[in-house]
Amino acid sequence: SEVVLAGSSARTCVTEIAQSYGVDTTGADGNTLECDNDFKQTKYASSLSVSATGVIRIVSRDDIAGMTVRLSPTYSDTTRTHIEEWTCDGTATGSASTAWMPGTCR
Repeated sequence: SEVVLAGSSARTCVTEIAQSYGVDTTGADGNTLECDNDFKQTKYASSLSVSATGVIRIVSRDDIAGMTVRLSPTYSDTTRTHIEEWTCDGTATGSASTAWMPGTCR
């Protein structure tokens, strides 16, 4: 879905920070909070935010308004230098349906 695609550059940013510095939730070199700086609203994605731990939250708009998709990294170590996998989940409110989300996010 375009909503998940809207989060791909942020996912790349979080992955690169993890591999280069390790994700640092204190805001030092491994600061993932800047991974949402380049987000531009699309037809179906209204906003994107990245938490200090690298969790990406994308909110839908337009014809599919009411969905929130979350991409979460699973780290293999406590220094957060390696992401084993990304998981996707989401919610739908109002007239939105979770059926509109990719199967891996339902």
